[in-house]
Amino acid sequence: MLAAILALIGVILGLRLLVGVEAHILEWLPPGFDVPRLPAGVETLAVLLFDKLGVLGVFLGTLIVVSNDARRALDASGLLQAMVTAFAPLLSLRVLRSVLNLDNHLLNLSMQALVALVLVQGLLGTAGRAAVAGLVQGQTPQIADLLVGLTADVAGSMILILGVALVWRLQRHLRGGGGSSDV
Repeated sequence: MLAAILALIGVILGLRLLVGVEAHILEWLPPGFDVPRLPAGVETLAVLLFDKLGVLGVFLGTLIVVSNDARRALDASGLLQAMVTAFAPLLSLRVLRSVLNLDNHLLNLSMQALVALVLVQGLLGTAGRAAVAGLVQGQTPQIADLLVGLTADVAGSMILILGVALVWRLQRHLRGGGGSSDV
């Protein structure tokens, strides 16, 4: 019980840290990319754990985070940002499931597959946000800005997912379950 409480506190503190770090990173981005989003990695984790229900949760969560008021959530830019954020991890997971022959329960998810998933999702998400910025908001993102966004997405996703894996492993170890996994 104590291990579960400590794990929960660790995850909450980790999420808080990621939100703070991402807020500073977003300050460096141009106007087309300064829309607050869920912390990097939350999208990946939600889709890994809950599949289509995770996509719905990420979509609704992004609408809430993106919308400063009700009108912002319902405009084309807000809806498209939410769709890009929600569907990039699902599309990445679907592609990698077929390419890497991952089972539906992801029991054979290796560290290499996880890194590939995060990279593909980062590329799709960055490309999608660039398209929204260009097509809907009329802004032309610079390559350097895209690379900063991609780096932040990939690094944030890996930190969060590896943090969750570490807490999971620690909790199993404290319970005496031991066991090993690649992640």
